[in-house]
Amino acid sequence: MLTILSCISIRIKTAVAFALVLCCTIGFGLFAVHEISVVNLVSIEVRDERLPATRVLGRLAELTERFRSYQGIYFLAESDQERQARAEKNAFVISGITKTIVDYQQIIGLSEKRKLFATLFLTWQDYAVASERLQAILLSGDQSKARAFYKFDMLVLIDAEVMRMPPKMVHLPSA
Repeated sequence: MLTILSCISIRIKTAVAFALVLCCTIGFGLFAVHEISVVNLVSIEVRDERLPATRVLGRLAELTERFRSYQGIYFLAESDQERQARAEKNAFVISGITKTIVDYQQIIGLSEKRKLFATLFLTWQDYAVASERLQAILLSGDQSKARAFYKFDMLVLIDAEVMRMPPKMVHLPSA
């Protein structure tokens, strides 16, 4: 083998070495372009679907917590004026929740998250019904029953579905 290389001129050896380096560089470049295109596809999906969904679901979680706290403050109000003020804030938060749910519905389109969204929406409807029932209990004057209903029945409903759902609704792709 040494004899074969010694017979070849330095000019040809240099040209072959440069050609080999050039081929390796082109191969690595093509590989890098392919891998970057895969990264770009994933980043486009994250930008267009995951980040907006995460933002909307974060807003929904915040409004859920705010609504629960406003309900608790309403429950503790000592006068009708305080209750009226809290009821107005609750109505404002409910309109925000409704808007957020509509925003999320527009983001998910026809994806696989539709089933989870349906569960979330039904849970919110159940919670709205429970809120009306709490209101009726409060108006009847049975504070201990209202307290128990708020602390146990309604909390279980909201914790069971709504607060555990957002991590399922936005999952990051595995690399």
